[in-house]
Amino acid sequence: MIECNIKHFDILPESFHVFSFHEDYLLFDCHSSVICEINEFTYDLFALIAANKTVDIIVQKLTQKYGECDFDKCVVAINVLKSNGFFQTKDDWQSIDNISFEPYLYHRPRRIQLMMAESCNLKCGYCYAWRNNANDHKTYMSWHVAKTAVDYLVWRSCGRRDLQVTFFGGEPLLNFKTIQKVVNYCKQIEQQGKHKFLFELITNGTLLTKEIVEYIVEHRFLLFISLDGWNEMHNYNRPAVNGSDLHDTILQNALYANKRYEEEKLPKIKIRANLTDKFMDLPKVAKYLESLGFTYIGIGAIEPLPHGDSCAMALSEEQMDELADVTTNMMLQAIDALKNESKVGHYIGRFINKAVGRLNSRSTPGLICGVCRNTAIVDNKGFIYPCHRYAGMEKYQVGNIFLGLQHQQVLDYYQKIVARTLKDCQKCWVRNFCSGGCPWMLSDKNGKINSPTEKNCNRVRKGAERGLWLKKELLSVCPEIFDQKYIEQLQNWDWADNTKEDN
Repeated sequence: MIECNIKHFDILPESFHVFSFHEDYLLFDCHSSVICEINEFTYDLFALIAANKTVDIIVQKLTQKYGECDFDKCVVAINVLKSNGFFQTKDDWQSIDNISFEPYLYHRPRRIQLMMAESCNLKCGYCYAWRNNANDHKTYMSWHVAKTAVDYLVWRSCGRRDLQVTFFGGEPLLNFKTIQKVVNYCKQIEQQGKHKFLFELITNGTLLTKEIVEYIVEHRFLLFISLDGWNEMHNYNRPAVNGSDLHDTILQNALYANKRYEEEKLPKIKIRANLTDKFMDLPKVAKYLESLGFTYIGIGAIEPLPHGDSCAMALSEEQMDELADVTTNMMLQAIDALKNESKVGHYIGRFINKAVGRLNSRSTPGLICGVCRNTAIVDNKGFIYPCHRYAGMEKYQVGNIFLGLQHQQVLDYYQKIVARTLKDCQKCWVRNFCSGGCPWMLSDKNGKINSPTEKNCNRVRKGAERGLWLKKELLSVCPEIFDQKYIEQLQNWDWADNTKEDN
């Protein structure tokens, strides 16, 4: 055994992560979110520390591979990093007692979602409403409930000036007259000078006539249209209730809306497509939607649920892994294009931006989004749910617009999420990014917050490694996109087409 004076390296394995991606070696510090490119020796050293190997074994293995090494210098280098904030752990991952839920209980929301219709003229095979049969109710939000919901938002916002109302469903345009009443009422409130409203419409596009497009253009709505690719794919994923072929109708409506939004220089409409077990060719879907002239494109996969509920059309675990490999290849091709000062497609440009943007540390374990705050939705009866996916799942009601939030129910919901996350994620290096994943994905109909599968966690970790490498690579290829003056370009989703222009 080789003699050494080192007792231990004094680093908690959960405080950092080392990995190799695309022939690069990288060290990620979990607390500071700093990513460093390292050499192979440093990679091997930290990999052995992460594996909880003893100092004697670490010294022996590295000496066998690299020859005599000055390990005292390694200790000095590690201590320098520690003095600069590396290898720390946050107390809020140690115990739920360290977490204050008061900011969440008394949050001042800026947005509310209104479930205008628990009814739809499509019967999408993967719709989350299958868990509660919400779209079979054939009911619509009354003007009384809608008006009270707006009043509730104004009251809860505690004076915030900029507020947003999102019209959701089912298919919200089945209740278009009430939408118009809501807009008129919000305009009346605006005349008092204290608030300004932004409206958003999330629609399947079937009822988006030219007259309705002109109305939402006039009132500067944000517009989100679901369109699952070409005719065969769309009709398989999103068939009409009456069996008719609505793909071309939706497409023409979306194209007209896109044209009018461009003419009026409004924020781009968003086209959303979903990949399913039968249609999961991501590059083909992206290319198809781009060929139609759409530039703000979101493409997601219908994921298998981790707690026993079956979801029609969900990708298998094997298909999810295949999709991850496809995504990685698209990213690498885009990086090569940027290195050659070439343009990249609108979808992959947005994907790159989103991948980097996701790598922000979360403030509270388990809370990856604005769930129960700015994502809250009101159903036709006035009940409040943490987000649109929960609508109709009675175990997750957190209040109603007539009586307000039920603080104990909200607290119980948040505590269940955080407790589950602390139990499962405390030692995981990606905890500050993933923060336990989507709460709805883990929620069963009986009110329990379940653990994710190890396969899903592995995909998340691999995705985070890919994103961290991407961030490192972009800093080298086009560092200007991280400058403050380019933030507007980043948010506009067109930045990848213009990164080499001097503007």
